[in-house]
Amino acid sequence: MHPMIITDEPGICPICHMDLTPMKAETGGVVETSVEQKIKYWQAPMDPTYLRDEPGKSPMGMDLIPIYEDQATGGSMISIDPTTIQNMGVRTAGVVRSNLSRSIRTVGLVDYEEPKQYVVNTKIAGWVEKLYVAETGQQVKKGQKLLEIYSPELVTAQQELLLARDNYNALKQSSFAYISDSARRLLDSSRKRLQLW
Repeated sequence: MHPMIITDEPGICPICHMDLTPMKAETGGVVETSVEQKIKYWQAPMDPTYLRDEPGKSPMGMDLIPIYEDQATGGSMISIDPTTIQNMGVRTAGVVRSNLSRSIRTVGLVDYEEPKQYVVNTKIAGWVEKLYVAETGQQVKKGQKLLEIYSPELVTAQQELLLARDNYNALKQSSFAYISDSARRLLDSSRKRLQLW
């Protein structure tokens, strides 16, 4: 965990108190660039942003570790054995500029656009005489006929309106005001009942 701690015999790391692991000469390691190392600053082992000029404790209660001049400037080099690189599965490639694209095959569900769907319910009893739009998904235009409905109730209401209109036309010139008024009220109520359907 702390590669700067190197001893000739087995022991315990003075920083994290873990057992030191043996290091084989052929596996690489830290290659020193100078024999005499000078400490540049002290750093917390778990927080590389916590730096001090002298040894001490980190906010986590751990001893600060020394950072040498060559480590701070990138003067030391770490080498890794090719066998270890192979075992780790490390892959390298040259830097290239290219477009990133990937095809993704997936399953989807095509559905109707809800704001463009309409459900029409009739307020009258009857049956469909003729259907002009008979397929799901068939496109329709504004004002296009969709179906023809026959309703005995609607036919009766229409006939009542026509009779009320004829009655009003015949009685509107009556000398009795209440007769012409009642004929007009009958016409209005017949028209309103038909409009509500």
